[in-house]
This record gives sequence, structure tokens and C-alpha cells, in this order.
Amino acid sequence: MKGKIGVTGASGFLGNNLVKDLANEGYNVVAFGKESERNFEHPNIEWKIMDLNNFKKEDLNGIEKLIHFAGAYNANDAFSKNVTMLKKVLEASSRSELKYFYLISTYGVFGDRKYPAEVGTPYHPLEAYAMSKVMAEEEFKKIMSSASFKGIIVRPCSLYGKYGRNFVDIIINKMKKNEEIQMVHFKNQFLHVDDFYAAIKKIIEEKNSQPEYNIEGEIITEEVLKNIFEELGIKYSLSNQIARSYWCKGIGVPLTHTVRDYLKKAKEENDI
Repeated sequence: MKGKIGVTGASGFLGNNLVKDLANEGYNVVAFGKESERNFEHPNIEWKIMDLNNFKKEDLNGIEKLIHFAGAYNANDAFSKNVTMLKKVLEASSRSELKYFYLISTYGVFGDRKYPAEVGTPYHPLEAYAMSKVMAEEEFKKIMSSASFKGIIVRPCSLYGKYGRNFVDIIINKMKKNEEIQMVHFKNQFLHVDDFYAAIKKIIEEKNSQPEYNIEGEIITEEVLKNIFEELGIKYSLSNQIARSYWCKGIGVPLTHTVRDYLKKAKEENDI
């Protein structure tokens, strides 16, 4: 049996399947979540249904590594959940015997780019969610300067998959409704959640972790997406609008899923 790992946000889009993956690979997992139909029974998983604003050092008893997913995407809750709540978890962690704390951030902290961001690129957040993640990273680094545990920041690119809410998942919802998809000019990186989990597991198993990781994905432009749409017979129209481009350099994950295959599978399974 491997060591004990804690995962916050374990009832959410990203945390839920990672909890299952870790448990299946022999880790004892403490899943910090909320009441949800996504919660499931597993012999290697202990569920703690709680408000992380009440997080205490005792909640980390026996836990060597904590992966912090918990937070919010919407602007109304971004600062209270991504910054204030993180500070409370960090304060409790600093009084515990935790050895590693993995903060899941976003490469959106680097903003719109003509060139890929690398670790060390200056922050350039363009909306409330990204700004809250910048503040979270700064708070994290400040506490790490005197913490007894090692802190690692992980910045994934845009993640898609079941229960996801990004551009790829929006496309599928429009396909189901037989709605036309409007194409804009952009360049972005997308990564399926299963490939992201593979990267996370690799990082937490490294003996000499780097302090920061950017995780790359599949580069998608409007031209690539146009070709996919035409191949699969998906309705679309072209727009002159230019969207922001978010992309980075970092860990290159072997892709077991691609946007093309994901959309093709959705089309076949839903008879779209």
C-alpha cells in the first residue's frame, strides 16, 4: 500500500476522478468534498464532507501529501474560495506534519499570449478567476518561505472531459442541440482530464519535485477545429472575432485522448 494522500475538491470535476484513480493504484485517499451524487464508496477512500473554511490540522492526521483542487471558477466566489479559503487550508497545514502541498492553479495566470508562457513568465491575468489564482499563488509562495512542508504549483492548460465546462464541452452541448458553432480566431491548448491525471500522478511520485510545473496540451487553432468539424459533419460558421490565446511550455504529456477523437466519440454515442 502506498502513502496517504488528501484531495480537496474531491466532489468536483477534477478532483472526483483523480480520487478514484489514486485509490485504484493503491493509495489511501482522504477525499475532502461536499454532499454530491458523484461521491462513491471505495475501500481505499475516506470521505470527509466539510467546509474547508473550518479546516483544522487534525484533518490532516496521517496525510503526507495534499492536492488542493477546491475553489471556484465564477467571479462572485473566485476570491473567497481561491484565496481566502486557501489561506485557511495553508494555515492548518503549516501546523500539521504534512510533507507536500500541491496547489492546482491555471496557466490562465499568464493571460493572452503571442508566445507560450514558461515557468517564470510574469503574471498577466485578464479576468477575475485568473486574478484570484495569481493572488492564491502569491499567498502560497509567501507561506512556503517558512513552511515545514514542500509546496508545488501545478498549472494545467484548458481541461476537458465528462462534467467539464470549457470550450470543447460547450461544442458537444451545441452538437446535442443541433446548434451552429461560431468559430473565432484563437490558439489554445486542451488536455483531457485523464491525461492530466497521468501528469499529476507523475509529479506526486517524483522524489525531487520542481516548485512549479506548467502542463501543456494539444495545440488547437480555429483552422485545426475547422478541419475536425468538416470531417465530422459538425455545423459551424466563421467569425472575424479574435479570441484570447492561452498557451504555455512545460511538461509535455503523452496524449491518450485528442479533441478530434473526443468529439467523434460524443457524436457517435449521442447519435448527433
